[in-house]
Amino acid sequence: MPDFFDLLNLSMEAGMGLDASFQKVAKTLDGPLSDEFMKMMDDMKLGKSRKEAYMLLRELVRIVSFQQAITSLIQADQLGMGLSKTVSLLTTRIREQRVFTAREHAMKAPVKMVFPLLFLVFPAIFIVLLGPMVIYIIQSGL
Repeated sequence: MPDFFDLLNLSMEAGMGLDASFQKVAKTLDGPLSDEFMKMMDDMKLGKSRKEAYMLLRELVRIVSFQQAITSLIQADQLGMGLSKTVSLLTTRIREQRVFTAREHAMKAPVKMVFPLLFLVFPAIFIVLLGPMVIYIIQSGL
């Protein structure tokens, strides 16, 4: 998703309009996100307004960050804000959110590793390290 919006931003900064940028980026990239944007563009060609097409797209894709991005695009379009700046900020926010999520998962990893370490790894290490010493003590007769 960040790559899609990065390419969209580059296209808009190069001078293309929003609709032409969506069309170009959706054709360039493969994947479900591009397919959904192509469906949105088809809906707009069939007579739906940009806002209606965005709303339909927001309802179809049930990802919170994507819904927030589409809501931001709707608001920027209604208020007449610069869409290039809006898309740039969206991309930055999406990337920051992904980094935050990755850090959150990384912080949960040690807690999830405690039980396998205690019950699987540590006993095996003790057997390997203490096994020869126990065998030596039994054979020596101490």
